[in-house]
Amino acid sequence: MKYAPYSFSRLSTFETCPQKFKFRYIDCLQGAEASAALKKGSEIHSLLEHYPDCEESQYRGIIQTYMDNLGKKYDLSKAQREVEIALDGDLKPCEPYSSKLLFRGFADAVIDDGSSLTVLDYKTGKYKEERNQDYRQLMFYALYFLKATHYTEVQTAYVYVEHNMENPFTFKAEYLPNYERVLMQMIRDAEDCTEFVKKTKFCRWCEYRDICLGLKT
Repeated sequence: MKYAPYSFSRLSTFETCPQKFKFRYIDCLQGAEASAALKKGSEIHSLLEHYPDCEESQYRGIIQTYMDNLGKKYDLSKAQREVEIALDGDLKPCEPYSSKLLFRGFADAVIDDGSSLTVLDYKTGKYKEERNQDYRQLMFYALYFLKATHYTEVQTAYVYVEHNMENPFTFKAEYLPNYERVLMQMIRDAEDCTEFVKKTKFCRWCEYRDICLGLKT
């Protein structure tokens, strides 16, 4: 595979704008400095990863409010945090640095209580209604855990920390072929691309906007 290892971020970047994918992952160009929203999201993720022993932060209040509410449902003291996920070319669990690595990712929190497995992905910013939510990131993480553990279903949720809201979804082993098909189709779309065409829907927020504007058309 030309552009492996893939991640959901890498694949969704290709869907959003093939030219942005090319700039970031093929040309390895440095974009503009991360936006304030991205920096905020990164810091909130870090605070949750190290809670309760996290550093002082302007976002500490957001974290505490979450922990006092929805956070009670997901006991971080029993969770593995920042769990690395790795799948090889046959979509089988593998070592993260395997030469056969095809897909990798990091689950923000994984809670295994012996009778069920729950995978969480933290979101910051605007809450997205369930009907508009893209569950593929969690689908690919569930795909890994359905293969790497004895569980026949995996509970997942996007957790909107600032809003104390969640969008849960359960993935089941009986649908594994469907999950694999979706992932491989996204990878093939990127692999087979020969013209990395710009899509303009999100140009306003793109870190490569200035580079793009400077290109001859």
